[in-house]
Amino acid sequence: MKNLVTLIWRSPQLSTGDISRDSSLMGYVSQALRGQGVGVYEMREDQKLPQADVYVSMARSGKMLSELEARERSGALVINATSAVRLCLNRRELERRLREGGVDVPGEYNGEGPCWLKFNSMAGHVTFAHNADGLEQLKLSLRHHGICDWVVSPHVIGRHVKFYGVAGTDFFQAYCISPDSLRKQAEEAARLTGITVYGGDAIVREDGSSCIVDFNDWPSFSPCMEEAAEVIAECIVKRMSEK
Repeated sequence: MKNLVTLIWRSPQLSTGDISRDSSLMGYVSQALRGQGVGVYEMREDQKLPQADVYVSMARSGKMLSELEARERSGALVINATSAVRLCLNRRELERRLREGGVDVPGEYNGEGPCWLKFNSMAGHVTFAHNADGLEQLKLSLRHHGICDWVVSPHVIGRHVKFYGVAGTDFFQAYCISPDSLRKQAEEAARLTGITVYGGDAIVREDGSSCIVDFNDWPSFSPCMEEAAEVIAECIVKRMSEK
């Protein structure tokens, strides 16, 4: 069987959660691709990148993203696209892009009430502050550790919901609510960012409206991993046939 797809596993230090969940998801995607007759080569993002026409990548390191960008310029297909991954790793620009595109996001913190501080250039790393004084203490502590790049968002009142989707397919899962109340916002976020395999966190307000508070590439798909992997594999095969 010819190797047609290179799967790139995320480095443990760049994972937003349990690395075993990332590994399990990629394992299911690999299995699903092989089940469709696609040859697969698997590697970690700290290994040497082979020549390939298709890369399915969880990578977030600057070095690997730069290498994948060069392959994209040469005509290779990369899922998720490196420009989209870079956007998700720049929360300030991501929120601006989503807001200007009409997606409901928290907006800027005005110094009143509780808020969330998020590292701007790193996935994960979100901390709650009860008020502006607590926020200043948190900033002081981070500056002491050499961290000065962050985004502060106001706390949005409502029910916290995790969601998962694959752009261009019917697959969308949101838990604790009807998916339709959030799906339109999430799919628009995926379109605006260019992310194919996506997920995030939202707050569903009492009136049923949804506010996306985090959006990222390659979530864990923990509650629906095997089902998602089959859809992701089908999406990859479809994109390969269109290439």
